[in-house]
Amino acid sequence: MLRCLFFLAILFGGTLAHAFPAYYDFNQQAEAKKEAADRNLPLAWMGGRPADLTDATPPSVSNLEFEKMVIATLKDRAVIIFFDGLSQTMLPTLVNTELHVKDDGELPDGHTWRGPKVIFTNAAVTEAIGRASRSQMEQSGEGALISVLQIMRNKERSAQAKAAASDPATTVAPVKAGKESEVVGGISNAVDFIDLVAQYRMAILAVGVVAAGAFAGFVWWVKKK
Repeated sequence: MLRCLFFLAILFGGTLAHAFPAYYDFNQQAEAKKEAADRNLPLAWMGGRPADLTDATPPSVSNLEFEKMVIATLKDRAVIIFFDGLSQTMLPTLVNTELHVKDDGELPDGHTWRGPKVIFTNAAVTEAIGRASRSQMEQSGEGALISVLQIMRNKERSAQAKAAASDPATTVAPVKAGKESEVVGGISNAVDFIDLVAQYRMAILAVGVVAAGAFAGFVWWVKKK
């Protein structure tokens, strides 16, 4: 029993030690897609200037501030792929199309977007979820990003609720008229709880590891006495 607990602590401790990167470079798309699929998160394709984060004196402090805001806001909410203007021609068609929608209005020199601009897709890059432009970030800050994620989550919850409501296996008794909203609301709350557990699973796992270690120590102490 004691050895088993120590083994679990070592095993889960290794899992906890794994830290996901703040963002992936353009040439790390495969890794980003895998993380997004494994963690059930959307991809966030951020167009900007990755060198801003490493240059001692970036050419635009405002760009850097917004890029940092995107990275901080999307932590554990999306998997970021950070690309620059030179890479935009190699973007997936779906992303490239959304990128060049003129959300920032008419710009000089034929430009169609300002950095940073974020395009959200699913992990397989088969569906565009939404986008957040620089102009929207200047106006609403992190709210421009969170609103897109909220719309995506609402769509998922609605689809899950409809699927559950139409599944005979989940139907215990006929639903009386006027109770449909209560059923959908209950399903939505359950989905909220599952989302919350998924978001904080690493913290929950950490508590479990600490508890297992404490119990193992207690068993050792009792046996030694």
